[in-house]
Amino acid sequence: MEILQFIAPLLGVIVGAILTGLTSAIRMRRERRRVIAIALADLLEVRHRIYAIDAAIKEIGALANIPAETISTFRNQLESILPDGLELNKRYDAAVTTLAGIDPILGFRLRSKNLLPGILNTARALAASTPDGLQGFEQMESRLRSAAIPKMNAAVFELAKAHSYITAFKVWRLINQAEAQKSEATKIFGDLIPQQNRNKESTM
Repeated sequence: MEILQFIAPLLGVIVGAILTGLTSAIRMRRERRRVIAIALADLLEVRHRIYAIDAAIKEIGALANIPAETISTFRNQLESILPDGLELNKRYDAAVTTLAGIDPILGFRLRSKNLLPGILNTARALAASTPDGLQGFEQMESRLRSAAIPKMNAAVFELAKAHSYITAFKVWRLINQAEAQKSEATKIFGDLIPQQNRNKESTM
């Protein structure tokens, strides 16, 4: 009995410590998932902004035979229609900074993934300010954006897997649906543009 009286408080301390540790671990895991979810949503929005504009310009430019120098101007117009990307960048940077406090390696790998649109917008503005500066710029920008999409996808999937495999599957399905929507948009533009051309020919 004396041994039990001695061991019982010790066991209580041990069990309490284990429960406290488990509670703290669960809380940290939930906080990590919450921060990852915020960063993932913002990075998906950055990716969508890059992908949607580039896909639309490629399809419309190819179907309507828009000159390269005119495409850059058209790209500027599309960028101006979209919501300001500065607020999105601030949100993403804040989420990545918070994530770095929990997972510094993941935070490091995700840093600056949102800067490409702003850099390209600045470079395009500089090119437009010089004579014939936009000639050849659109081709270079298109290549940069095409090269950036796979890296952006990899970063998105990395974040999604860090959140959960269910989230990773949902992101994979979302990206595949975007590809299907792109094909549908191409078909719609292909139907509309020839019709517009026929209307122009009939009025000549």
